[in-house]
Amino acid sequence: MNKIIAIYCFFLVAISAPAQNLLYNASLIPDALKKDADEVVRLKQAEYKVSSMSEATHTEKKIVTVLNSESDANELRFFYDQYSKIKKLWAKVYDADGKEVNAFKQKDFNDRSAISNGTMYGDTRFKYLTVNHSSYPYTIEYYSVVEHEGIMSYPSHYINGFGRSVQSLEVKVILPEGMDILSKVENVELSASVNTIAGTKVYTWTGKNLPALEYEAYMPNNLKRPVLRIAATSFSVDGYKGDMTTWKSFGSFLNQLNKERQDLTPATKAKIKSITAGAATNREKIKRIYQYMQDEVRYVSVQLGIGGWQSFDAAYVEKNKYGDCKALSNYMKSMLKVVDIPSDWVVIYRGYSGRQELDENFVNPRFANHMMLYVPSEDMWLECTSKTYPPSYIGGDNHDRPVLLVNEKGGKLSRTPKYGLAENKSTSRANINLDEKGGAVIKKQTTHYGPSHDRYRYFKDLPKSDVEKYIIRNTSLPSLTLDKFAIDTDPDAPVAKVDFNITVPRYASKAGKRVFVPINNLNPFTDVPEAEEKRIHPIKIENDYHEKDEYVFDLPEGYKVESVPDENTLLESEFGKFSLELKVTDKTVTITRSLDIFAVELPASDYNKLRDFYKKIAKIDAAKMVLVKKAT
Repeated sequence: MNKIIAIYCFFLVAISAPAQNLLYNASLIPDALKKDADEVVRLKQAEYKVSSMSEATHTEKKIVTVLNSESDANELRFFYDQYSKIKKLWAKVYDADGKEVNAFKQKDFNDRSAISNGTMYGDTRFKYLTVNHSSYPYTIEYYSVVEHEGIMSYPSHYINGFGRSVQSLEVKVILPEGMDILSKVENVELSASVNTIAGTKVYTWTGKNLPALEYEAYMPNNLKRPVLRIAATSFSVDGYKGDMTTWKSFGSFLNQLNKERQDLTPATKAKIKSITAGAATNREKIKRIYQYMQDEVRYVSVQLGIGGWQSFDAAYVEKNKYGDCKALSNYMKSMLKVVDIPSDWVVIYRGYSGRQELDENFVNPRFANHMMLYVPSEDMWLECTSKTYPPSYIGGDNHDRPVLLVNEKGGKLSRTPKYGLAENKSTSRANINLDEKGGAVIKKQTTHYGPSHDRYRYFKDLPKSDVEKYIIRNTSLPSLTLDKFAIDTDPDAPVAKVDFNITVPRYASKAGKRVFVPINNLNPFTDVPEAEEKRIHPIKIENDYHEKDEYVFDLPEGYKVESVPDENTLLESEFGKFSLELKVTDKTVTITRSLDIFAVELPASDYNKLRDFYKKIAKIDAAKMVLVKKAT
């Protein structure tokens, strides 16, 4: 039996010297794998050997050739926590010819806490090493053995990607009798096999000569990462047992972790009843409790042990006045419970990019990085980490994405509200007083709605210099002086009103008796993607938004309009809608501009049409009118 196990149990054996050199010599990399690549994974061998629902050993060997400075493959990181221990770790470096030039043992790796910004404390740490060589290309080989005790998820394996090709890949999962896994391969072709050997089940995935991906603008997020995902059908961590057979069963596990953590002190219960007294509706009660929570507690991430999924109890938040997303959501849930309003935990991926679509048939615990709250009876979503959002507004980084709702019945897939054209918009009016040298004094008022308003809730507390930098970055103005800046945010709705005055020394350019005036230096459209000879991926524009601007130019004394762009322009397509109107009088030019960008999913063949539409908008926004000095 031992001989049989030895055949597969530890396949990361030393390769003969001649064969090894094939993987270290950079000149032997096939040209097809160098195309669009910053690094080439010559060999990756990973084995995840499971002993029980709570114990496993993860062994990995990787040889990667770094082609240029764009690659970060020289940054080696190996994570561990109270449930895992690094048992073995080493790395070697080879020059372009495959000659070993450096070697590192485990003691040469630095050790650091993995606490991120906003995390008060946590127990995740990592060993790290930055490997550098005097010239490119060079090759890095590393070997690691990590033991796990307490398992909730199995490692995913990201294969090829942007700037990374793969020459040879082998991933194995070895399971004891009676255990099984779920797996899913996304955006890459791998060969897969399942064998039963000596009472164990061995899953193997292999891949050869996988080219680097080339990034394309507006490609769907779910196509950006070729990955092998693996999940346990059953697992055990900290004495809690669960399974991932279905989203419902995984939700039951999460509910089990958190269901007994809603106890509040009598004083807080009395406070909740007091602040909701007289509220005519449940929505009004929710609003008052939510605003009370915003005033009383703050967000601080705390990640200890199973704390990535289990909340601190409500009494902890009540006492310490802080908590992470789970703890604050649970605190809000506990307060709603006092007034008999049931709510569900919301497990979600938060972020403006990287939005993930869930597969209802494959449970992937790594899909989420955040928790919120949902009140089914009122159809209200509550972002409990924000001290500034109005009730039932969750922000642009949470909208329109799949989520897992969790309650005593288990888990259920749902989706957060979508903020479309009617919700994600801005309207502005600006008065631009021009002088004959090309300078301008500008007074602008803008009202932002929905995701368009999010940043301004945070801008109120920023230094004037930071706001000035933001305005410069988001206009085409070469320089400016911020004379006035004021923000007014609505406490009950996702609305922000922004009022600023600026002085711009060079808004326009003067040549002789003429002044050339850009028609839109305040909010120009510039999101024109690069030309692509052969588009591969479909197009996905994630968000709708609407803009409407009115600019009133006061002409310099003694000047008149010599020429303007087309007075009326209308562009319409499946990608959006744009219109521009100009009205000219003796003393003013008024420009009314409207832009709708549609969230769309279209085939790759439409890419040039999209680009042409965006180019037309950008060209119109970049147009100039010409003023000329009147004859005297």
